[in-house]
Amino acid sequence: MLIAVALLSLLLSFSSCDKNGEQPGNNKVERKIKYVLYTNEDFGDDDHNITFSLFARDHTRTLLDSAISTMKVKEIPSAANKIVIEKTLVTDALSDLVAGFTYKIEGVGESWNLDSIPAGQNNKTIEYAFK
Repeated sequence: MLIAVALLSLLLSFSSCDKNGEQPGNNKVERKIKYVLYTNEDFGDDDHNITFSLFARDHTRTLLDSAISTMKVKEIPSAANKIVIEKTLVTDALSDLVAGFTYKIEGVGESWNLDSIPAGQNNKTIEYAFK
């Protein structure tokens, strides 16, 4: 009898659910982010180097922080030649995200263009017209 109770307890512990009725670890979803970068400005005489990075973060950690290109400011493409990069991240389905571009202009400083992605939104386009 004692062995049967122990086996039943062991079986129940392996099939435990969290408060939401989901199996632990099963709340992950794929979230697709399309990053679009271009400018509508004429920076024809700006020879500063600029480095753009893709960025995404949830409430606890950075999910993506990846440099995509170093170029002269005057070389940032126009809307007709925009840079488009798609990333798929596996995240907690209940987490809001912050995502966008960070950039560093050599000798000038750092800045960013970030947007929010609420929980439940699994596709997002982040379009940045650099100014």
